[in-house]
Amino acid sequence: MNEAETVDAAHRLADDLQGKKRALEAGTVLLDYAHDVRGTVLALAGGNEFSEARRIAALHRHPGLVEELIHPATLDARAQIGEEITEASAQLSKQRARLVELRLAKAEAPAAFYGADGDDPALANVDVMTDASAFTAFTRYTAAPSAASSKASKRSSRSKRKMERKVGSGRKGTVDEEEYLLNSLVKLSARVKTMQDEAAALVPHLLAFTPLHRTEARELTDELEVLQKALEEAIKEAWPESPEEEDEIGWARRMEEYVKDRERAVKSIKRPEVGKGEWRVRLVDFVQGQ
Repeated sequence: MNEAETVDAAHRLADDLQGKKRALEAGTVLLDYAHDVRGTVLALAGGNEFSEARRIAALHRHPGLVEELIHPATLDARAQIGEEITEASAQLSKQRARLVELRLAKAEAPAAFYGADGDDPALANVDVMTDASAFTAFTRYTAAPSAASSKASKRSSRSKRKMERKVGSGRKGTVDEEEYLLNSLVKLSARVKTMQDEAAALVPHLLAFTPLHRTEARELTDELEVLQKALEEAIKEAWPESPEEEDEIGWARRMEEYVKDRERAVKSIKRPEVGKGEWRVRLVDFVQGQ
């Protein structure tokens, strides 16, 4: 392989590595095999590897590449993080408001919230087989189930699988939606941590360049601090540290009242009396009369 072929192969490999977000490796290939300093700095800056990009530009005495390639790349990275912050902030605002609504719904109608009032969509179209119907599925002389029993069992299995898929799917107004929102907050927290790490790596470079870059550094820091504070408040609301905090919407008190009401309703049901044996006497009298 001659030099031209080596350079061409190096550029193809570097393009592939960049597509896989492996900017450091792409830069190494371009520098070692294609001897392309500009391409190396461009690949590194495009992958947000600004420290290495600046090092290569300084090492090979190409200071112009800093202004030509690295300056705009840092602004692009700042804009990308800014878009992610805006998106995360909007998502967080909606989810905080919805969690408040759900907690109020839980306090006012806990049975409906947990799907215990008979209106749970997950219980719709579920095949119910009573003990009596199960007994009639067997003939008098064999233990083999009938074809109807097999079909009912298959339908029941399908219904169970359908119910299992619905669990945690975020059905609105139920505990499933609450679970979905809490999991979403966990994922959002991880996203914010990634943004913070990216900003921590980017801000020093922004501060080292032009007045515009320094302004963007300050604004990015402020935006992240606002998002961080909002996330901390949302997490505190979603996972209260003490019962008193959660009781601000009356959840604990109302749940206690609901449980007491249900206990009173159960205790109000009178115990039935088992029938006496008079029927046996009448039956004996009837047989004797024959």
